[in-house]
Amino acid sequence: MIIHALADYYNVLASDSENKINKAGWQVKKVGFAILINQQGELLSITPLSNNDNKSKKNEAARKMLVPHIDRQGTAMNPYFLCDNVQYTLGIDGNAEKLKSTSELCKQILSEVDNIYSRAIINFYDSWNIGKVKSHPVIIEYLENKDFLKSNIVFRLDETGMNLLDDALIQKAWDDSLCSTGNKGICLVSGERSDIARLHLKINGLYKGQSAGSSIISYNEKSFEYFGKKNGDVSPISESMMHSYTASLNWLLKKENNHVTIVGNISILYWSETSKSPLDFLMNAEFNPTNENADLKGFFDSIIQGRIVDTNLEKELKNKFYVLILSPNNARIAVKFFMANTFGYFLKNIQDHYENLKIEGAKKHLTIRDLISETVNKKVLIKNPKKI
Repeated sequence: MIIHALADYYNVLASDSENKINKAGWQVKKVGFAILINQQGELLSITPLSNNDNKSKKNEAARKMLVPHIDRQGTAMNPYFLCDNVQYTLGIDGNAEKLKSTSELCKQILSEVDNIYSRAIINFYDSWNIGKVKSHPVIIEYLENKDFLKSNIVFRLDETGMNLLDDALIQKAWDDSLCSTGNKGICLVSGERSDIARLHLKINGLYKGQSAGSSIISYNEKSFEYFGKKNGDVSPISESMMHSYTASLNWLLKKENNHVTIVGNISILYWSETSKSPLDFLMNAEFNPTNENADLKGFFDSIIQGRIVDTNLEKELKNKFYVLILSPNNARIAVKFFMANTFGYFLKNIQDHYENLKIEGAKKHLTIRDLISETVNKKVLIKNPKKI
């Protein structure tokens, strides 16, 4: 139910471009340089990229771009498609296996694409000589450039000046490859027969979670296996559903999206079944009271008592609303609580909370944060509520 709700929310978010949610199999990364090639696959020049809108000097040498991304798992060769570091893309460290894996990935994904962009990159890898990479006249001046040696790079075509990843056919080829694992099965979420995800993408941004990301679904011990099933086959979820729920979860965990509240060591996520719902703002205001939204009790009272002026809001009260509470557990994510109901149901519980804790003469109602903050020793300098 949790995975289904998150996957559905991805479709809601993706329908509104202002939400800036990553497409399945895509991620915003910092890209430092563009490699210019012609249709024959010849390397012509290298162009440094910079983000003029970024005021941080630390990040001036890179530009944020939406590029293909799949988490690298284990120690096996696992290149990224058309955007990777110079070791994989150019073999600049002399590792022929890395370069070969990148070449094979590009040829595999672009096998059904026939245009100037696909032919250019295939020609590049057919003619690129790893033994002469450090003597290439274009590469030589960048061999001592530390930014170049650790940056992600992309390809541009000289004849058009366009990034290869901006080509619609190349984008479609990458998207199609995500759902072609060759491992067919019945998805437990959708109930449909489709390609099953062997490994699930990492969840990033969880408070106190691992910086490299954590897993909410993961089976990497022999004790989890049964009847020859292991990894993703233990609880089969399709590639499409996997990409959808992980993208939603990563989006919800970003503080700037105002759908997460930190209490102690837990993260409280909340969302409605429609995009830009006023209910999301109301719940955020309840969990994170400020001077601007502190006087919400009267508003909630009016709704509960049926004194609704806005007819659109009255309709919103019947919409589904979700609350999910997560906490870190080493490399995994523990689900502490999940509830799905109408927002009117949640408001009724909030109203009951007000009534049960009502103090005569008090100027404000007691919020959840008020109560938990009382568990903190008043003598400590950092008053962060303890684990609950």
